[in-house]
Amino acid sequence: MGGEEEYHSCLCRWSAHSLWGHKAWLKKETEIIARKETEMKKEAGKFSKDLMVMNPDDNVAVCLRELKAGEEVNLSYNDKEHRIKIIAPIPLGHKVALKEVTKGQPIVKYGQIIGKAKSDITIGQHVHVHNVSDY
Repeated sequence: MGGEEEYHSCLCRWSAHSLWGHKAWLKKETEIIARKETEMKKEAGKFSKDLMVMNPDDNVAVCLRELKAGEEVNLSYNDKEHRIKIIAPIPLGHKVALKEVTKGQPIVKYGQIIGKAKSDITIGQHVHVHNVSDY
């Protein structure tokens, strides 16, 4: 083989190798994008238009708007859908209980203990200085 035939043979081998390399690269990039999309969906699941959960271990959420007594809000966190009925009005930026908390148990926000319950707290109840003490 020589001249033009050798050039075409080499070009075909290079093209096949390049195409295989491109396919492998594309597969890897697709996997990275899929993983990032999954992570983003999990993060987005911590938010709703009403509430935000900072950490999967939290037992309170932050109100993103004023919530009215009797109102029901939906929230996805820890891979589950939750419907929370608000017990009493809760101002913007204050906390609402996501779980039952008995007197003396820790209140957890940002994955950290921020205080202890002064009394039993029910799901949907306003969590603030009136029912939380320093730890």
